[in-house]
Amino acid sequence: MRALWWLVALGALGALWWLASPVGSVLPVPGLLRQPLPERSASLLVCLLLGYALSRASGRPTLGLVLGAWAGALAEGYRAFVPGLEAGIGHWWWALAGAWLGSRLASRSVRRPGAEEPEATLKAG
Repeated sequence: MRALWWLVALGALGALWWLASPVGSVLPVPGLLRQPLPERSASLLVCLLLGYALSRASGRPTLGLVLGAWAGALAEGYRAFVPGLEAGIGHWWWALAGAWLGSRLASRSVRRPGAEEPEATLKAG
């Protein structure tokens, strides 16, 4: 099952890279919505998926957050060298927020190896 989550994470990385490209920066939405906010919210959703998938694949929510934040930073570094696109910390904050939300959602469903289950019943004394 973890291999599936690694594949989902790889797909989310591809989507994040596509959003950072000149083609992905112009989202196919009507005129008024073609502003930075839909682009940033798309980055948030992709990084949410990335953080969730990395957390589920690795079994460590913190690792999902760190790798998701680095992926967002690398995408912004790529945007800095693409003509016609502007890179900034504002885009990265959205990616970081998405990775954080994804890792927190995954932390609810990821059970750490070696962690003991809480006892469901009280022993009668």
